[in-house]
Amino acid sequence: MKRSDIENIIRLGEGQSCEFKRSVGAGLGKEMCAMANAIGGRILIGVDDNGAIVGIGNHNRAKSEVQDIARNMAPPLKVQIKSVGDVLIVEIPESADKPHSVGGKHYLREGANSQLMNRDELREFFFHEGLLYFDEMPNRKFAFAQHVSSDAYRRFVRASGIPDDLKKENVFSNLKVLQKGEMTNAGALIFGEHGSDFLISATITCALFQGSDKVKVLDQKIYDDDLFTNYNSAMTYLLAHLDTEYIIGITRINRLELPETALREALLNAIAHRSYRSSANIQIYIFKDRVEIVNPGGLVAGLKKEDLGCKSMPRNPLLFSLMHRMRLVENIGSGYKRINDAMADYGFDAPLIEADSGWFSIAFPRPPKTTAQARKGKKTERAAEEISTQKGAQKSSEKRRRNVGETSGKSSQKSSQKSSQKSSQKILNIFKEKPMATIAELSELLGISDRAVKKNLVKLKNIGLLKRIGPDKGGHWEVVDAE
Repeated sequence: MKRSDIENIIRLGEGQSCEFKRSVGAGLGKEMCAMANAIGGRILIGVDDNGAIVGIGNHNRAKSEVQDIARNMAPPLKVQIKSVGDVLIVEIPESADKPHSVGGKHYLREGANSQLMNRDELREFFFHEGLLYFDEMPNRKFAFAQHVSSDAYRRFVRASGIPDDLKKENVFSNLKVLQKGEMTNAGALIFGEHGSDFLISATITCALFQGSDKVKVLDQKIYDDDLFTNYNSAMTYLLAHLDTEYIIGITRINRLELPETALREALLNAIAHRSYRSSANIQIYIFKDRVEIVNPGGLVAGLKKEDLGCKSMPRNPLLFSLMHRMRLVENIGSGYKRINDAMADYGFDAPLIEADSGWFSIAFPRPPKTTAQARKGKKTERAAEEISTQKGAQKSSEKRRRNVGETSGKSSQKSSQKSSQKSSQKILNIFKEKPMATIAELSELLGISDRAVKKNLVKLKNIGLLKRIGPDKGGHWEVVDAE
């Protein structure tokens, strides 16, 4: 570094990563500590507050004093010191051993100032830097004997492959979710019947809007169960409100307008990596032109947007480990790669990711209707099969109309037929996620009457796409894959 480089630095002035000191003095330790706890920086000794170079004498002695200050921090700080003319430059890295203290006090660089952190600020600093994990802290509202949901526990052990004859206390203790007799926040999310009883922000809000903004809400649901149930309910909502394309070939393929794998990964990432200290919840927005999944908490400290898909740095490591046991997530940080790969397989661009210090969002552009129609028409045999199917349906409809004296026109028949097909496919999607879904639930999700739901169930059963397992009360529906 030359004197001209020093002059250029001085011209920029003091800021987040630059400080001027006239000499080695008592305040130097505070500045060094604050920069090490932030993003690092450099201190120019021999430059006054106005940016004038005054220089210092005896650089060797000054270097020794700076090293003494660095070594006496807790923990000790490694710095680089070099002389450029009569100015001494102290290079301070962003420390991997933060937080540092000097004289028993912790400082943090904010702009051109070094601030003493109070108790709340220090606590916030620990959370932000990943030195303290909220999901591992005890939840004072959760009483082990009273609040463990038997259904949630049963789902967890089955998904995790844990023998169901083990004592719950032993299972929880070995999983580290029960510590010193207290349930952790992660345990409350997984095993509590209603997450908001223990963490107010544990719910997931799903909303359907009429256009491309939030002016008119067509439908909204708030899910407040255990974590696994909330995940399944939110996915069911997405499947029920997105369009499905019927591809007819050797076998029939039902293709959701957006890749289901990508949507699942994005939702699971939001659940696993969100900040549960925030009072806000996870939000899923379905607009005319896009699907957005938004969660509180920006990128984890030390992670950049370009690291997504390459590195795994969970904000909630205990919760993440429980979700990994349930085979919901993987440890190798490949979730966003799978999202991008799934989008590419559909011929779509990667979703848009936005993140700041408080929020993270991922947006999936929905394909225009004309695009979907054009894609359908690319394969002649597929189009021919669809035309044949429509003609057969029209003939059948005409025959019924003659028998019962109906007078509605062809356009009404087509519209009704198309609406019925969409409802039937959405019912299949819902049962894949929630086999125990009731007629009332289907009616609410689809926005159709109970009678219409029952008609669709009978039709799907008759053509072999649904099978009833067990009695009417206590049984469930099973989706039969079409050959």
